[in-house]
Amino acid sequence: MTNINDEKNDMSKANELIKAAWKSESNTDYDEAILLASDALALEPNDWYINTSLGDFLREKGELEQAERYCKRAVELAPEILMAWESLALVHFHKSEYKKAVEYFLAAAKIEEKARTYTMMASAKFELEDYDGAIADSSRALELDSDWEEARQILSKSKAKSKPE
Repeated sequence: MTNINDEKNDMSKANELIKAAWKSESNTDYDEAILLASDALALEPNDWYINTSLGDFLREKGELEQAERYCKRAVELAPEILMAWESLALVHFHKSEYKKAVEYFLAAAKIEEKARTYTMMASAKFELEDYDGAIADSSRALELDSDWEEARQILSKSKAKSKPE
């Protein structure tokens, strides 16, 4: 029988490990971040944040198939969480699967409209050569945050590409 104190200790230990993993990631030590996040996941396998974090670290290291697995699990565990959808979308973006990336960014935008989400979606649409879609999404990003420079850059690139020759 599991003791409630053991469960709290596991959760506390998992939280400490994931904090340390993010610190390692910030120093671009992805191997250490992956190791720490994996240890945290062993303690809390149904934690969406740990799954997302591990997926993010694996994506940063270029291990996209494994990253996808953990990000999908995070979405299954917490379909209402914007960060989980964005992380899954980013994996597909890095795999050059831009249609899937757009689908998942759109799911994230339905949860909460963020300039970051619309900017990333605009980037994916740009890669698909959907310049009108990229213009619309980068414009929406700028409506949400007029200082979002990346959205401004994508808007400019998209407008240049959408002009008839």
